[in-house]
Amino acid sequence: MLQQFSKLMGCVCLCALFAFAAKAEEQTRYDQFLQSTGPAATVRTMGLFILASAHEPENVQTQIARFWWSNNPELELSEAQRDLASAAFRKQFETVKRVVQEAGFSSLSFAGFTQFGTINSVEIYYAADSATGPVVFRVSITFRDDAGPLLHDISIFRGFEQAREAIGEIQFVAGKNIASVSYDPKPDGQREGGNDAN
Repeated sequence: MLQQFSKLMGCVCLCALFAFAAKAEEQTRYDQFLQSTGPAATVRTMGLFILASAHEPENVQTQIARFWWSNNPELELSEAQRDLASAAFRKQFETVKRVVQEAGFSSLSFAGFTQFGTINSVEIYYAADSATGPVVFRVSITFRDDAGPLLHDISIFRGFEQAREAIGEIQFVAGKNIASVSYDPKPDGQREGGNDAN
């Protein structure tokens, strides 16, 4: 299964690289993204949150909720609107937790990102393999200069067909160096994570 996923990712990434061969800036945009302190830290943090959701759900949910868009104090939302947005966040978090628990993986590969709206709004993609096939997470984020990022949405794509479609949506695909985030749960509750280029 791991070999099949590797082949799928290789084919998709290879096709994407050929398709964008004439646009050299696309590869450099991926590299620039990972070399920028804010985006690189966000890729690592969100990846760790996804992985840790199955092991420390209460702690992770509390921490990641701080980034949820409706918890931005600058937004003028009614109590009902905030309640609806909070319910949507809890549902998405529970889905992430369940998928990670079922799949049992402990690392994610950063597959690339897509810009939407303004230059500060991006969708970051993570890929992982499981016994039932590939899993892709899409995290929609808006970066802010004076504060932490705002989290808008977490979508999950499971299986070869959905994963292929999700990976095909990536504007700036991972190049030779693929950043990975890993999580190693410790008995005392300490977390360990990494952001390694393979």
